[in-house]
Amino acid sequence: MARSKRARNLYQRGSVWYGCVTVDGTKHRRSLQTADPREAERRLIQWRASLSPYHGTIEHTWEQAVLLWWDAHVSQWKPKTATGYQKILVLLDRHFAGTAWASITKDRLLTYMSTRRAEGASVATINRNLAVISAIANTVRELEGWPDANPVSQLPRRPRREKRAPFVRPTPECIERIFAHMHGTFGELCRFALLTGLRKDEIAQLERRHCVGGEVQLFDQKNRGAAVVPLCDEARAIVARQPQAQRFLFETRNRGPFLRVTEMWREVVARAGARAAKEQVPFTPLRFHDLRHEFAIRYLKAGGSLYQLQKLLRHSTIGQTEWYLSYLTPDQAEQAKR
Repeated sequence: MARSKRARNLYQRGSVWYGCVTVDGTKHRRSLQTADPREAERRLIQWRASLSPYHGTIEHTWEQAVLLWWDAHVSQWKPKTATGYQKILVLLDRHFAGTAWASITKDRLLTYMSTRRAEGASVATINRNLAVISAIANTVRELEGWPDANPVSQLPRRPRREKRAPFVRPTPECIERIFAHMHGTFGELCRFALLTGLRKDEIAQLERRHCVGGEVQLFDQKNRGAAVVPLCDEARAIVARQPQAQRFLFETRNRGPFLRVTEMWREVVARAGARAAKEQVPFTPLRFHDLRHEFAIRYLKAGGSLYQLQKLLRHSTIGQTEWYLSYLTPDQAEQAKR
């Protein structure tokens, strides 16, 4: 048996050339029914293309696709975005390292999703990982010799829908119990979140110079311009108490932004919960992001407009904002929609 110097997928038995290819993880062998090496190469290409839904592009690997995607886009990302993608790629490598790119098909992704669900991954996490695979596919599919397909787009949407976790609204007394365990700048940061509905990263990275005239200016990460969020009197007072000379509105003792907001918040809630249990009083745990939900509900209950709230929260659709109507009375909900 002789191997061809022309193509590693060709070999000879006697004078006849044979092909050996792997498509979607399955190895195939067959006679090409010719003794001419040039004709054997041509027939190999045609045969391989007929076997693969990706037109025979089976030589590329997962690692090559990732590298091409990364090099094409990394200069456009902020450091935090790049770090997030790196973490996702480390996880994806566990499942796809060394895999031929053409073998990452719809069926392979369905298996991946089942595996991740069995591992306890949430729908949101799986969707984020699939979004990265989709972005990689959309990059390499434009390149010559790569599969002209995006396997993620072939997946059914219904099983991937994320169910929003219900927000169990705590009583005002419960919220104040949590705030009673906070002091100093971190306490002001959390109170500011409750008064404005801003997201965790928006507050942690908010610069002092962008809080002027009773307003907060937020700059969209995708460079779509700035959003202006008006502040209530209590929020303005919090801004006024922060030193003018510092860069970030809320700074740690090391003169930098708070980087462990979620962890610090959980520690405070745990202390408040332990105290409540000791005193045998009702207590509802609260995530930091739930401060945004509480702001929205309070805003609508106070007579605010649903459509104005959409602007304040910067929701892309009114449907996202309508979720808060379920926490209102029928009369309050009707008033909010006017």
